[in-house]
Amino acid sequence: VDRFQRRILSHFGLNVGKVDQRGEIIYLSRNDTGWRRMLNEHELVHTWNNENPSLAIRSVSLHTMSMLDQLSLLQRTRVMIGINGGQINALFLLPPGSTCASVFAMRWTDQNFGYVYHSWLKLRGVRYIQFDITQGGTTNLDWLSFARYSDDWSSSMRAIRDADISMPYPHFREFVRAALDPTVSKFDSSDSPAELSRLLHHFEQEQ
Repeated sequence: VDRFQRRILSHFGLNVGKVDQRGEIIYLSRNDTGWRRMLNEHELVHTWNNENPSLAIRSVSLHTMSMLDQLSLLQRTRVMIGINGGQINALFLLPPGSTCASVFAMRWTDQNFGYVYHSWLKLRGVRYIQFDITQGGTTNLDWLSFARYSDDWSSSMRAIRDADISMPYPHFREFVRAALDPTVSKFDSSDSPAELSRLLHHFEQEQ
């Protein structure tokens, strides 16, 4: 992955970034998509920025930016926050020392993503944390607006996985603070095969 990153960056005349306290905090907006949106994104970011002007979050849509601008931004990024989806894969281009903070509507539906992300990023010195909104579908279901489909997927977990989210600000603030402080382990993910097996077994028991 390091070789892949360096090769892409060098093509655009960029070097691997060095993270410091002045690095950017970005939120990957999905407001122009049809699913997995943070419905109160503006409120969350605006409230955080009012409370923490020196740690302001910048809401971005990477796909609207040129590749050079995307890469330049990512190499200046200290913390990247976003709902699981295509944009979150930009995590593979984050610089060592940064943090990726991923939000899942229901962790079980995308557990394999979290497992892979953590495993790969650990080798590169990038911290990975995740917030499971419903803790396996057991709580906070009122935070979700379930996705609707016209096909047979309508009654499956896909409706939860692709749900839009309204996240109360106190929880968002706690998650961002944890992303900024590596000593906070509440939202840490695991790449342990035993942990993955335990989680999948628990999920099967819940069905």
